[in-house]
Amino acid sequence: MRITLNIDAELLAAVQAHAVRTHSTVDAVLEDALRRDLLAPIPAVLPDFAYTGGLQPGVDLHDKRGMAALLGEPRR
Repeated sequence: MRITLNIDAELLAAVQAHAVRTHSTVDAVLEDALRRDLLAPIPAVLPDFAYTGGLQPGVDLHDKRGMAALLGEPRR
């Protein structure tokens, strides 16, 4: 498919130089770059939940009523 593309002169020069170095065409270099950038899977970056502080004294995670009181929840 043919398209018209406006591209920065410095970027075009870099694409042309890469095409010459790799014995390729400008079209192939642009297609490869777009394919790598747009079709490559995006790696998942998971947040780091590491915490070394521990619980405050007197907090028992297995005591539902105690936890509700600490969190200020009304009694049921």
